[in-house]
Amino acid sequence: MDPRSVVTRLLISFVLGGVIGLERESHQRPAGLRTHILVATGSCLITLVSFYSGASVAATHGVSYDPTRIAANIITGIGFLGAGTILRDGMTVRGLTTAASLWVVSAIGLAVGFGFYGAALVAAGLAALTLILLDRIEAMFFESRRLSLSLSLEDRPGILAQLNSTLRDEGIKVTRLAADSSSGKDGVVDVSLGIRLPVGYKGFPAFIDRIRAIPGVYYVDAEHFGNFSE
Repeated sequence: MDPRSVVTRLLISFVLGGVIGLERESHQRPAGLRTHILVATGSCLITLVSFYSGASVAATHGVSYDPTRIAANIITGIGFLGAGTILRDGMTVRGLTTAASLWVVSAIGLAVGFGFYGAALVAAGLAALTLILLDRIEAMFFESRRLSLSLSLEDRPGILAQLNSTLRDEGIKVTRLAADSSSGKDGVVDVSLGIRLPVGYKGFPAFIDRIRAIPGVYYVDAEHFGNFSE
């Protein structure tokens, strides 16, 4: 393989990784443009080194060598990098899509390194389509709604579990919970809840009345009612 081919493959990995990285960067994700470019280009380089070293060993010592052995470890190693992009935000886990996109760009870099340009281009196109177009489709047809609740509760064991059970019966998911007992009222705790309503939910505001009916709930206020897509 001549140096021009090596440079070409590295540049293709650079561009394809950048295409996917731009989309992640536009959403201000922990792993954005630079990270995706580095993963794709690095994967390609490791693949080239593995390929060249295998050919060199075979030519020098006359023994068979599997050039995929070193490259295969990229798939394992990228898991550690992907895990660093997964964040826990209250009761919600974020970053899974970014971790998956890193895994995909590493595979794209592998493919380019081995010379599978067509497969790499198609994979990059499908990944970009998934991240850009399908995100809009999800927002259009599978849109859920977000609501922020402010509550004053009796400071006793089990009341939060009872509240969560009431919400769960309605199919409502709690995405954030914060409690503050520094309001100065003895035996009262102020709670802020972030909740996500099911798609097409028609039970609002009836479920607010169900919350008010829970013994020990002194105050409930709902705000920031609007659309939400994750």
